[in-house]
Amino acid sequence: MALGSEVVLTIASPGRMSGTVQVRGGAAPEEFSLAVLDETTGYRRHDSFFRTGGAWSVPDLPAGNYKVLVTAGGGTAEAHATMAAGKDTTGVRIELAPKVSVRGTVVDTDGKPIAGMQVYVSAPGVWSSSGDDEDKRNVTDEQGRYEVSNAPSGKVQVNVYPRSWGSDEFSWTSMPVMLSSDASVTELAPIKVARRRVKEGDKSGELGIKVKEPEPGADPLTRRLVVAYVRPGSPAAAAGVQIGDQIISVDGQDVTGANSYLYMGLTDVLEGTTVTLGLANGKSVPVTAGKAP
Repeated sequence: MALGSEVVLTIASPGRMSGTVQVRGGAAPEEFSLAVLDETTGYRRHDSFFRTGGAWSVPDLPAGNYKVLVTAGGGTAEAHATMAAGKDTTGVRIELAPKVSVRGTVVDTDGKPIAGMQVYVSAPGVWSSSGDDEDKRNVTDEQGRYEVSNAPSGKVQVNVYPRSWGSDEFSWTSMPVMLSSDASVTELAPIKVARRRVKEGDKSGELGIKVKEPEPGADPLTRRLVVAYVRPGSPAAAAGVQIGDQIISVDGQDVTGANSYLYMGLTDVLEGTTVTLGLANGKSVPVTAGKAP
């Protein structure tokens, strides 16, 4: 395009998406929050509704394929709807799945229980979470045990935070979990939390690799950590790591699928620290972190 040439921009007309929300059994929630998300473009809207008889409407939406996420006191739900340019999408009916209780144990990467960690459960894309209660049952005890009441069901994120960010020896954790609404109480497998390998205020070293970002809408429970970039001259390049390699472990810790969240904490190390990357091809590659460029 030549400098100074005229450009005509065509802005597609937006549309309105509307529908109803009901609790399983037919009643409408008195109050609920709704988010619409187009994972391809990243476009997101969020709104709250009060005493609408379950009716909801979101105006001025661009065309796209949307995930509709709803949370209310009576439960949570996820639906999908398509918007065509300049067209309204109506009659999107959403039934809330009942909320559940979640129990489990938080441990370090050696399997030892961790006390004093806060556990919350949230539905992806919805700005609310379950966890805090007067008894602080969502805070792990000496055996690492916790319980979260009124947690959303379906695909959720279980978030684990230290109570004091700066001084705590553990990092935060957010892992994907599928919670069935058929059981009122679910016992999760132990949640591993990595110890901080770089103290607050210290500078991290660099391995020299980047892993491929997940595709929009990809299932986080099946994520694969595939090397997308190896910086020329980096420690990873010198160790023989190649684009396309799949990392399945770090220092013996599984980082596949639902455990992929551990990768960042285990590879955030000081300059001079050696980590061993286990690859899907059967190789174990020691990489010593260099100075970050």
